Amino acid sequence: MWITCGVVMDRVKGKAAIFLEHEQTPRNIMAKSKLDKPPPVAVALLDSHWLIREAIGCWLKECVGYQVVWKGNTRAELEQALDAGLQVKLVVVAVAIGEDEGHLAVKWLREEWPALYCVAYAHRHDELTMLRVYRKGVQVFLHDTVEGDAVLCALNAALVGGVFHSAVSQQLLLENPDGLTEKERERERLKARMTRKELEVLQAMGKFPDHTVGRLARQLGISPNTVDSHLKRLYELFKLRSKPGVLMEAVRLGLLPGKVQA
Repeated sequence: MWITCGVVMDRVKGKAAIFLEHEQTPRNIMAKSKLDKPPPVAVALLDSHWLIREAIGCWLKECVGYQVVWKGNTRAELEQALDAGLQVKLVVVAVAIGEDEGHLAVKWLREEWPALYCVAYAHRHDELTMLRVYRKGVQVFLHDTVEGDAVLCALNAALVGGVFHSAVSQQLLLENPDGLTEKERERERLKARMTRKELEVLQAMGKFPDHTVGRLARQLGISPNTVDSHLKRLYELFKLRSKPGVLMEAVRLGLLPGKVQA
């Protein structure tokens, strides 16, 4: 039998009196601890990479207070599960360099399921991936420089609506308060200085890179002299002297599709 004691001060006599608080047996203590222990947080894990998803799922299973109750590949699968009654409090979403699935899932969760807490993570990260995630409204983003207890700390922060930043993400956002990368910023500067007609000529060049000025003019329904004038202006804006150079830079900045059509 365990007996807990407390000390209380007799205000009248100024003496300490010892009292018996209550009796507890080991069985009572174990029962009480089970009743007081909150249920684990139900987690949904969205990642198209099966092996990494399983590894992270196993890790989360070992975390005190978390339980993975659903794992899937796509946003559509998660949407179907939630519509069917899946009960979760936290959704952990993988985002990847050059892929949109994770980013679209994050955006959808923020817009359609705002009551669910969302954590994004990346196996590898770059500046664009990180900034895109934060632009979607995610407050906790885990990446390859966040390790150990910091991961659990980040998950706990998400559950109270808190914000978690690594040294890397904090520095990146301080250096880019507008939420844009340098490449995106350059693209916006060029677009702001470019007229609608100049952009049309640039897009036509990207779609028909082998067209001469005359053929581009016929395609656009304007005179060759006008096309030539727009081309000279584009060379000036891009600070380049050749059409291939302008096209390559426009693709790099995202002003044209990722691959110039031949």
